Amino acid sequence: MKMAVDLLENSPFKNFFIPGIMLLVFNGVFSLISAFLLLIHYRYAGIGVMFLGGVMIIWIVAQVFWLGWISWLQPTFLALGVFELIVGLYLDSQNNIGLFSGRHHGSHAH
Repeated sequence: MKMAVDLLENSPFKNFFIPGIMLLVFNGVFSLISAFLLLIHYRYAGIGVMFLGGVMIIWIVAQVFWLGWISWLQPTFLALGVFELIVGLYLDSQNNIGLFSGRHHGSHAH
């Protein structure tokens, strides 16, 4: 993919190397890890999905801040990040811990 480096003139980056590495790690490697955790039914997989949704939202907001709205893919991936966050919340509420579901397990002092 060939993109003009001029797009980055208002960003903290001089070229696409660092943003590319960040995309590879967060949207690539971490997504594969999260998918694996979901496949093995790891109890905290929902939190990983929420994290990835948050990363996607932050990435797109930062991109729009520095580059502006330059593609229909930006709102699409922003919506995908919100959806991923919601799915993560749902998955977390379905496990026995429910860290973000409001359910508390264990003993309570009375």
